[in-house]
Amino acid sequence: MSMAYGCAERAEDHPAMYKTPKDAPTFTRFVESCAPSPEISHAERRKMWYEQRAHAEKKQEKEMVRGLDDFDPAAPPKRLDVPDPDEEDPEAAAAAAAAAAAAKKKPSRKK
Repeated sequence: MSMAYGCAERAEDHPAMYKTPKDAPTFTRFVESCAPSPEISHAERRKMWYEQRAHAEKKQEKEMVRGLDDFDPAAPPKRLDVPDPDEEDPEAAAAAAAAAAAAKKKPSRKK
């Protein structure tokens, strides 16, 4: 049988396809099949951007107020991920003491 009856070779399967930056043929076909984007003036885009920014700021302020409303002064303070260097940690002190004791027990090998 002849190879003429097989499928056509895809451009994506060719190794040279990815050596140069270009869109895949399937992506370009998809973009060409899409409807054109609506024309929006620069002033309208800028106005939309300012509205979105104002909305985001209001949302952030609402979240901050919601966090303040949830504040309980009687609750203990939340621990940060970073330990306080001035705070004594009994577990760390015990671990350091155990490591120091283990280091003293190991005899040094001198040859």
